[in-house]
Amino acid sequence: MNLSYRQFRRSGVSALCSAGLCLALTGSLLAAECPPSGDRFVADGEETIIDTQSLLMWRRCPEGLQGDRCQHGSLLGFNWRQGVERLAQNNAAELAGYGDWGIPTLTQLQTLTSGATCAKGDGAAALLPSWPDGYFWSRSSPQGKSYVKRTFSLETGQPALSNQGTYGVHLWLVRRVE
Repeated sequence: MNLSYRQFRRSGVSALCSAGLCLALTGSLLAAECPPSGDRFVADGEETIIDTQSLLMWRRCPEGLQGDRCQHGSLLGFNWRQGVERLAQNNAAELAGYGDWGIPTLTQLQTLTSGATCAKGDGAAALLPSWPDGYFWSRSSPQGKSYVKRTFSLETGQPALSNQGTYGVHLWLVRRVE
């Protein structure tokens, strides 16, 4: 029987598959790896959510989306320069009352989900109606390659490398809770 990832997750079993070989993981093993959806990510007003473990404040929705569950608008894509410009615009406008928003590091993006072993309803995704597809910019670069930035897929939990000129990469702003 060919089960989808969600069907595995609902049955309490998940699998990591590569080259046709799968490693099954039980729910108790997954529970230790996945961020809890209930208390970790808390909506803080209309425009922000707070990760109570990492003490990061995220804009409630990725750029282009709005609404209490990010159900309105269209997810925007940017190249690196456009993303930095958008960040500057949001800081000048003091988005949600703050002027110190930033583009997250790869590690900060990974706090939103612990990767493909988590169901799409876990972590920060519990506050969203659907998990955004595509890659998100991070300000992290591999050593010695400043023209390349690390990007991160919330869908798969996997990082990638993108040239700064790559268009269509999404942006989700973050700041430290004071």
